[in-house]
Amino acid sequence: MPDTDLFQAKRRLQTPEGPVVFFDIGVLEERGEADIAQLSFVEKILLENLVRHADGETVKTEHALALARGEARSKGMALPLHMSRVILQDGSGLPLLMDLAAQRDALARQGTDPERARPALQAEIIVDHSVHTDVAGRPMRCGVT
Repeated sequence: MPDTDLFQAKRRLQTPEGPVVFFDIGVLEERGEADIAQLSFVEKILLENLVRHADGETVKTEHALALARGEARSKGMALPLHMSRVILQDGSGLPLLMDLAAQRDALARQGTDPERARPALQAEIIVDHSVHTDVAGRPMRCGVT
């Protein structure tokens, strides 16, 4: 991501674990361009994402200002969202893993490094209810299930 910081909102906070960089959406309020307190929690997260990624091309200052002013919805404005990771539940994540494994197998058969097939974003899969038992309560259960 290019370091554009069109809103001059980039801040650095020193913590015991090291410095943390964040984008302060409060600068819009300081400049009289938004009332941050009127935004929902989700709108604040989306606004920070727009301020962080504003580059004047894909994410324009108008996107962030429309959201900050509560105008994005009434204008029917599509807001560009840049995700840092994708969290998948097992129903969609496991087929995705199988597709990735198949792509890597195909690359390996072609003599290409299978590591070239990598997700563009960090992905986390939550498997919370996928344990399936065919046989329980019988001595041969471990061999069957």
